[in-house]
Amino acid sequence: MIESQTTTNSLAETRRLKQIAHLDRRYAVPMFLVTLTSLVALAGIIHLHGNDEYDLVFWVCASAALMVYPAHWFEVFTYWQRGSARWHQRLLYCVLPPLRLGARDQATGQMVWLPGLGWQQVNRALVHRVTKGLNWPMIGLALVVLPLIAIEYFCADTLNHRPDLARWVEGATAFIWLAFTAEFVVQWSMADRRWQYCRDHFVDLAIILLPVLAFARAAQLGRLLRVPQLARTAQVYRLRGVSLRAWRALVVTRGVKRLLEGGTEKQLAKLRQRIQLKEAELSDLRTEERELELELAAKEQSQSKAAA
Repeated sequence: MIESQTTTNSLAETRRLKQIAHLDRRYAVPMFLVTLTSLVALAGIIHLHGNDEYDLVFWVCASAALMVYPAHWFEVFTYWQRGSARWHQRLLYCVLPPLRLGARDQATGQMVWLPGLGWQQVNRALVHRVTKGLNWPMIGLALVVLPLIAIEYFCADTLNHRPDLARWVEGATAFIWLAFTAEFVVQWSMADRRWQYCRDHFVDLAIILLPVLAFARAAQLGRLLRVPQLARTAQVYRLRGVSLRAWRALVVTRGVKRLLEGGTEKQLAKLRQRIQLKEAELSDLRTEERELELELAAKEQSQSKAAA
């Protein structure tokens, strides 16, 4: 009787996991595209806010950003309905949809779907593979910021009279932010210790958050100021201009740092150096541990003699 009940429970659990795995496969591509859409929309909102020329595009992006929320809530509901033990992990994506870009599967919590790679086991080999594949494209995008800085510095008057050129500059800036954000989210999703990853990559996090904070401040300024539209726009763009210069400096810094870090050989040498330092630190800790153990043993022996 007990064996029969155990077999029934095992079959039910297997069936449940198969249903959840089926949902993972079904949702992988559509939800990745939905999440990417939300990220593109967010890039448009952040970089086009306050410019009357882009009002239509801005509101299209805002509408697209809102339309993705039902898809995320529906996904959470279906996982909950199928009895997934990890359904609550998807609630974060219902609040911040772009974070779902590299989400792990619900069946095992150890797999991730990526374009061109499909479902992959999350491990150090995958992290290294993704990092290596993205390294040079991200360096290239970071260095593209240099001509953008030159254009805005030396061709400021031209930009004022060439809306098409200004659109290219705005579009390139938004695309660079989008690429850095997508890379960070994917890498963050594959990290086992996500808070530690954020601390170790605070420059990348600053590159993502600085335009968001500038957008929030500019939007707040636009609501609070009771001045003519022209003056409001000028102040908003002055705020955005300061933030944008700081952001571009961070992007260039990150690109140069990656470039100086070199290829796989240099990374391997640095990793081995870190291992040696950690091993030396571990040796010191073990020596200290032995000394404390001897000191404690001597203390206990003295106490036992005194008691005798």
